Amino acid sequence: MKQIELLQLNNGYKVMASIGVEDDYPNELRIEVFDADDIWNQELVRISNYIENDDGITHDYDEEQFCIGVSVDDKIGMHQFIVGLHHDEEVENDESNTAQEDIENNKDEEKSSFQSLNYGARGDEVKKIQQRLKELGYFNGEIGGNYLTKTQTAVQEFQKDNGLQIDGECDEVTYNQLFSDGVKKKEVKAADGYFVKPAHGTAKKMDWWTSDFKTKICPKGTIMTITDVETGIAWRERRRGGTNHADLEPLTAADTAAFKKAAKKWSWDRRAVFVTINGINYAGSINCMPHGNCAIKDNNFDGHHCLHMVNSRTHCSNKVCPKHQAAINKAAKANLE
Repeated sequence: MKQIELLQLNNGYKVMASIGVEDDYPNELRIEVFDADDIWNQELVRISNYIENDDGITHDYDEEQFCIGVSVDDKIGMHQFIVGLHHDEEVENDESNTAQEDIENNKDEEKSSFQSLNYGARGDEVKKIQQRLKELGYFNGEIGGNYLTKTQTAVQEFQKDNGLQIDGECDEVTYNQLFSDGVKKKEVKAADGYFVKPAHGTAKKMDWWTSDFKTKICPKGTIMTITDVETGIAWRERRRGGTNHADLEPLTAADTAAFKKAAKKWSWDRRAVFVTINGINYAGSINCMPHGNCAIKDNNFDGHHCLHMVNSRTHCSNKVCPKHQAAINKAAKANLE
């Protein structure tokens, strides 16, 4: 694994980049941003991307450098990091313009000289559109700057939901609506009659390192039922990977909708859950923020989220998170009827 030294940002956060964190994903570039003052209580704030597709086709990036936008939070906005693929020591932080500032600063110019974008277009404007469509829940592909079928379909869905002409072309009317202040995110609803049976009874604690949970009970690829202790809502998830804890993805769009109903909103809040595998309940804790990479592309969940068990650790700080452990204890004390 290649690792780039931590970089202190002037907003109080630190950034670390590494390539080949997991053996299963040797070409993964992971950029991790975390609170420098409280790293043992903070989950990673965003962040991974692939240098290479699963089919082995390299993205259209410069041979020596890879640029990625990292969203720390809504107040700070977007930061760009240039990471040298062959020179681990090169990490630069360009904070001259955030993505939102770019949008605001160019609004007047775009109104007067806007050029419609459609199938086959390429470039930074396409990336901007893809990023916005992803934020609104319409686009689940890679933000690569190529206006192809996924982007065209996402634009068509956005146009349909917003009462615009449905042609898949991002003209000036579509663009202005896309970046308007009052635009709504796509609503994802569970299919009629969708129901996952919630867990009942109690759940037992399992140590992440000394028990069989990590390697035998819940190895990579395991499908499980997650039951939220507070609401009793249940949904299915699959373990994508993870070393210090488990990285999970909702199995389908309906499962994502059930997860969102329980969480109320995507956040880094910890929630006490029952993890049910082969009919046995285990006490766990999850955060509710999609981040990083995903393997399931059609579940309306942009990334994965984290499941912690007893003594599991965050990937960045390599420390046990007290908030997750408190949620695990809450789950262990619960008795679901």
